[in-house]
Amino acid sequence: MKYSYEQRLIIVSRVKQGEAIAHLSKEYHISETEILAWVRMWDHYGRSGLTHYNIYHKCL
Repeated sequence: MKYSYEQRLIIVSRVKQGEAIAHLSKEYHISETEILAWVRMWDHYGRSGLTHYNIYHKCL
């Protein structure tokens, strides 16, 4: 399933606020690995890391 920028932003924001990735993974039915990748993209590239996630993800 493809997630919108807004959905990724909400999930990453919740991780940054201290919520467990495992909890969010179950709530949104997304793998922990995928959420961790979004967080890492945010950490490395900021907003554009989530905006252009699919482009960056293919390069990794």
